Formats: sequence, C-alpha cells, structure tokens
Amino acid sequence: MRFLSGVALTLCANVSVLLAAAVSSGTKQISKTPPKGASDKIAASYLSYSIELGDFPLFAGTLSRSSKTSLVNLTELGNKSNPNVFSTNLLKNLGAIQGAMPILRVGGNTQDRVLYDESVKNATHPIDPDTIHIGPSFYESYSIFPDTKYIQGFNLGKNGSDARASLLTTVTKSCEALGKDKLLYWEYGNEPDLYNNNGKRGGYTEEQYVKEWLNGTAAIKEQLKKSCPDLLSDDYYGYMAPSWSGAGEGSGSLSVKTAFTDGLNQDKDIRQISVHNYIDGATNPGVTLQATLMNHTRTVQSVSNQKTLAAALQKYNTPYVLGEFNSLYNGGKGGVSDSFGAALWGVDFTLYCAASGIYRTHMHMGAESPYEPWHPVSSESGGPPATKAPYYGNIMVAMMIGDSSRAGTQIAEIPLGKDEEIAYAAYEQGALRRIAIINMQEYNSTDSTPRKSIKYSFQVDGSAGKTAHVQRLFAEGSDVKTGVTFDGTSYDYELKQGKPVHVGDKSSGPATVRVDKKGLLTVEVQQSEAVILAL
Repeated sequence: MRFLSGVALTLCANVSVLLAAAVSSGTKQISKTPPKGASDKIAASYLSYSIELGDFPLFAGTLSRSSKTSLVNLTELGNKSNPNVFSTNLLKNLGAIQGAMPILRVGGNTQDRVLYDESVKNATHPIDPDTIHIGPSFYESYSIFPDTKYIQGFNLGKNGSDARASLLTTVTKSCEALGKDKLLYWEYGNEPDLYNNNGKRGGYTEEQYVKEWLNGTAAIKEQLKKSCPDLLSDDYYGYMAPSWSGAGEGSGSLSVKTAFTDGLNQDKDIRQISVHNYIDGATNPGVTLQATLMNHTRTVQSVSNQKTLAAALQKYNTPYVLGEFNSLYNGGKGGVSDSFGAALWGVDFTLYCAASGIYRTHMHMGAESPYEPWHPVSSESGGPPATKAPYYGNIMVAMMIGDSSRAGTQIAEIPLGKDEEIAYAAYEQGALRRIAIINMQEYNSTDSTPRKSIKYSFQVDGSAGKTAHVQRLFAEGSDVKTGVTFDGTSYDYELKQGKPVHVGDKSSGPATVRVDKKGLLTVEVQQSEAVILAL
C-alpha cells in the first residue's frame, strides 16, 4: 500500500477573488501517466455503504408507512413482497457507474443491541434504548437488492447467556439468508474501543477484547459448521475487524496495534482491517460548513491518523478500509450534514481516501439521520422519501473512479494550495482520463452578492485538440438541501423514484472545453461547485 506524498505542480499565480469575475488560479502541470505517489489500483465498489442494522429493513423494505408508527416498528419492512424500489434504484445507479453494486455493511451501534426473538412478527422491534429484537422477517431484507454483497454484523456488546444464544441463532439465520452469492465477510462487534465509555464494559483492555473476540469468533465458526458448512472455506469465511471508532492511538484509547500484537488475528481469519472515521461531532461547538466540512485541510488532518495506522499495520498484508465513515458522528447535524456543502465534502473526503491508499470506504447511514444519502421511507413528519444532497456527491465519486475492476483506476491528489480548493486526477490503464476540481468556497443561496468563479488551467501535454466533457455537481448554494444535479441529471424520488432523469444543467458553464494547441485545458468553477473534466 502506497500513500500520496504530493504531486509536483507548477503554480504560476496566486488566486485573488474579485467581485463576480473569474480569476485565474494559475497553471497546474498534470502528468500523462500516474505520478509518483498516486494510489495503487482502486478496489471495485470503492464507494460502498454501511447501514444501521436496526434500520436495514427500512432501506430494503416497503415504501408505505403510518406517520404514527415508529420507524423501527413496522410489520412489513423487509418483506419480499414489499421491496423498496427507491433504494434499489439508487444503488443500481452507482452499480452501473462503478461496474459493481456498493457493498453493504449491515451493522453499526444497533448490531450490539440485537437479540433474536422468533415470536416477533415485525422485522425489528425496539424493547428499550439498549435492546432491539429482530424476527424471522428481518432476514427477508437480504433478498431485495440484486447482485449485492454484504458484511453482516453480529452482537458483541451485549453480554450474558441470552446474548450468546441469540448470537448463535443469528449466525444460522444470516448464513442461510446470505449464502455464497451474497456473503462477503462477517463482523463481530461495533466500536469495542468505546465499550468503556458507553457502559458495555468496565476497565476493558486490548487483552480482554482479544480474548473475547477470539472466543466469540470460534463460537461463530462452530455454529457455521452446523448450519452452513459450505461457508467455511477461505473463500467465504473471514471477518472485517476490529471496527474501532477511530484511528487515534493516544493516551486513553484502546490501540488497534496493541490488539493485533496481542493476537487478534492469530486464527488468520481477518480479511480487512476496519476503522471508522468522522470529521467531528454533531453537537460539538464550532462546527460549520466552511470551517469543518468544506475545508480540505480538515479532511487531510482527519485522514492523517488513518494513513499513519494503515502504514503501521502494513506488515499484516491485509487491506485497510473505512468500514464506517460520514461527516459528523451521532447522525450528523441538520443544516450541515444534509446540505450541498456536505456533498462537496463527501467528494473531497472519498477521493482523498482513495488517493491515500485506503482500500475501500463505507459511508454510514441510518433512517432519519441528517447525514444519510437518502431517506428510504416517509419521514416521521409525513414527508415523502427523498434523495438527499450527499447522494449526488456519491454519484460524482463513482463517476470519477469509474469501473476500476475493468480500467485499473488510480487516483492522484493535485494540491491547489488553499483550504477551500482541491483537485484530483484519475488514470485508467496508466493514462490520464479525468480531472476533478472542487471549489469549496462557501456561497449560500441567500447571498446578495454575485457568485464568483475561479479559472483553473491544467497543462496536459500530448492532448492538444482533445475535447473534455464538463460534468458539474451543482446546486444554488452550499446551504441548500434540494435541487442538486450532477451533469444535468437528477436522481430525486419525486421524478422517477431515484432513476436518472436529465433535467438540464443550471450552471452557466459550457458543456465541453477543448485542450488548446499548447496543451492547456481551462475551466471555470463557481464557488460551492465541483466539476469533472472527462477527456
């Protein structure tokens, strides 16, 4: 695994923003082939998802609901006769672009609250804040999405004989529902490094965790021998672990490195090292769009611990993934995590992870959380299902990476020297194919001043005369939550239940730009806008 140290650039002028006129950012030299420090070939399904286990039937099941009914207490969710067509369409959009459907991790906080109850007729049934019962119909949810692989989470957080009996039952139910076609990996426990803080354990150490994890995974394997022995070969049996809440290795935190040193992978069954990442907390003071999300420097700082930890764990020769990530932990912040600015952040964050050698990313979501890319059912207030702004950022990421399993996509960062601006280059089969530019200078739809633009120029030697298609991620401002398009296309529920509908590009920029005879490719990008130049 290689990590980006920087792409050599020639910056010819400083940016000075003047009124609404486009100003030049100077000229950036772009290599025709992957530069030193570019990523290795990007994994298939790079843009994948993590879904709260307790909400999974909402994303997979019926679109109808009573506004008086709790989101997690519906009788028909996950039923094969009530598939969520909206969610299916949104996932298939990404699958068509990436060449493979997003991988779905079903877990999160609620996986450590689950007890199985055969008598429960609902897919899920909340008992108290720390306990959710799931019934047989829960597992019908796995039959909804076509050609989809799953990482299935099991409970580690709840202790006791009932919890162990439930674990073994859910192993059987899960393996029967998934089989060879749908199973990617298992996961045992969510963010166990926080068990000391959330009351699940007391005085928990890495040694205790490792002992408990090895004991539990051995029990899971024994249960699979009884229920699904065909899933015990190396091709099918394995885990994503340890699913830590973050990569910090400082004082007071349980250490991923120590857990591995203590023998976490002594059975050689960990297939992916998984750590989670959030930029900040939803209720933390000082969180704003511009300072927290629309800020490349903050993204670099947030990912730096991941890069350091991944480098330290390279000796285990195991892919390092973000098994769960999003903008602000605790579900996100309304007006920030659900805004167009968060979509721009998502593009920057995910492409930076790709350029930095992170093997795969799983954007996390739960129903009714501000940071969810889409809301799968009618809301508690009676509003309809909705495609939210972050989903459009997901579309742009998928478009930038493309079908990497076919094209061998590599991503390189192109620093632009400012907190609010960044660019990336995508290479296929060793040749430059796309350039992404993200202008994260904040512009709100309510601003009375004209929206400013910056003119970006790239020296692309050997491409004179070529035409680049300009694909814009656009909305009326960083603050808006609706009216977003990518390349003039809407994926809104109201139009065609998430299927792509061309509505036209409201941005004032041209649809194509040409590389001049000197090899210079120039495009204007407005404040709070992102573009892909597809060569």
